[in-house]
Amino acid sequence: MIAALNNPASRITLQSYFLRCCMPAFYGSHIFNCRTLHLRKIHAQGEAYFEIWLGLEYRLLPVKFRQIDSSDEVTDEFVIADIRAAEE
Repeated sequence: MIAALNNPASRITLQSYFLRCCMPAFYGSHIFNCRTLHLRKIHAQGEAYFEIWLGLEYRLLPVKFRQIDSSDEVTDEFVIADIRAAEE
């Protein structure tokens, strides 16, 4: 489960989502490659949902995000091109 907090003009909205863990995947592009954990919002048929890929080698930071509308069309997709994290 993941919770999202939205605060437009001091009106607080808290939403929780149940996520399904898909198969671990390898995300690769011409700029960025890493092993990922693919999560998808559990949704009813005909409902908009999102998918998020967390980088296993980058402290589970999001490396890709995709939003899909109610007709299963991709409306937004964001891909991280570079992550720089200091080792502790």
